[in-house]
Amino acid sequence: MKNLYFLFLCFTLSFAAKAQTIVLYYNWENTDPKVAVVGPNATSVGSFANTKTRIDGNSKGLTPGGGTNKQDILLTIPSVAQFNVKGIDLSFDYQRDETTATIFKRGNFIMGANDMNVKYRVTEAGGGCSAVISSPNFSIADDDVYRNYRFTYDPTSGVGTLYRDNTQLWTNTGTETPNQDLCWTDDGEIVIGTLMDGGGKGNALMDNLLLQEPNFQTQLPIELTDFAAIPENGQVNLNWTTATEIDNDYFEVERSATGSAWEALGRVTGSGTSASTNRYDFTDRNPLTGTSFYRLRQVDFGQTYTYSLIAKVAVHKGSSSRTGPVAFPNPTAGVLEFTTTTSEQLPRVLDPLGRSIDLSGRMKRSGTNTYRLDLTGLSTGIYRILDGEFGYLPVVKL
Repeated sequence: MKNLYFLFLCFTLSFAAKAQTIVLYYNWENTDPKVAVVGPNATSVGSFANTKTRIDGNSKGLTPGGGTNKQDILLTIPSVAQFNVKGIDLSFDYQRDETTATIFKRGNFIMGANDMNVKYRVTEAGGGCSAVISSPNFSIADDDVYRNYRFTYDPTSGVGTLYRDNTQLWTNTGTETPNQDLCWTDDGEIVIGTLMDGGGKGNALMDNLLLQEPNFQTQLPIELTDFAAIPENGQVNLNWTTATEIDNDYFEVERSATGSAWEALGRVTGSGTSASTNRYDFTDRNPLTGTSFYRLRQVDFGQTYTYSLIAKVAVHKGSSSRTGPVAFPNPTAGVLEFTTTTSEQLPRVLDPLGRSIDLSGRMKRSGTNTYRLDLTGLSTGIYRILDGEFGYLPVVKL
């Protein structure tokens, strides 16, 4: 029996969606950790660094090696002009096994130095680079849980924002200066995993390194509040929600194996001009095995079009007969029961905006791997129950 093992990354947005270009992407599914999916391959890496199945079983990731082979990862990626982006959307999955490490560094730009933080520079009006702008430090738990960390910078508004699992940790709102691009003067190669030796445990520490350049000046004539790609039962279900639409003729769903060459899968009719919430869905019944990307091409009545943000999904097929997590009833008006594939830790639940919800008084264990969840009183939309092996279980709250 073929079953689906997955990890998906959903972009949930509280602003109008913006097109973006993938500049660099490493998923470390290849046996050689230096091989990129998009962008230049690394020129060097620690002597014992390699790729390895993640602790949670969801795909492979980057490990420094373990035991007597303890060395830093030090994955070095040569500098190319495409890295000098005006604005940035940088994200990766990371789980901590050491107390001191720098996750991502390119000269003066640093993300994840010992704790989770970001440092960057912007271009001054008179030329040259500003002083380094720094976020506060946010602790990273050493609990074998992979979390997605993300930093975005909008050069039009001047706003930089740091996220953990789509929940905002920090933003420079109130101190930002509009119309300043990032400054990369004298910033050369990218180094991943400085002082990152994993404590000799040999676990996969990093996964899904994704660097994108958003086009923050190109606005869709829609306000896209949610866009998710969810692998389920041998297919990928795409769900998205709009808060407003202007002259929206249709959405064309596109898919790519590399993030650069795209194919059209089908169309979904838009709602014209609307100031109310609209929900859409599309099913890819023959998804690609491994990592793939999805985006929406939104077309207005004048046939002008632009693209949404990109949703990334990893589909893994295996020969195991184990079944994935199940929820009933789904959709639900409030109360449901669900099963998970592990009893080692309590599940987390994300709301439609990707924020962890307080489960006090809402969830209780009703069996070894079975829970009762009460969503009564919460807003409608797609909630996601984090399952350690299978990724996320989507639940529709009516």
